[in-house]
Amino acid sequence: MQSDIEDGREHLNISNWRHQRHNHGDESSAQVRSGHMPPLIYTAVHPEARLSKKEKKEFIKGLINTFGEENSNL
Repeated sequence: MQSDIEDGREHLNISNWRHQRHNHGDESSAQVRSGHMPPLIYTAVHPEARLSKKEKKEFIKGLINTFGEENSNL
């Protein structure tokens, strides 16, 4: 699990938002939309982390409002 956390922080670390040269916050909504987040291995152990359709939609909207959307400037 620690490895997953460290890998995730390399891509997006909110604590270093202003100092991180490039982050992947704009990919967050796509990861949730595609079902890659939260990962199956996590929801198997923590079923409360599974999102309802409504929760997923609201979460994606919040991610886009916060970080933008991948390729939104194309």
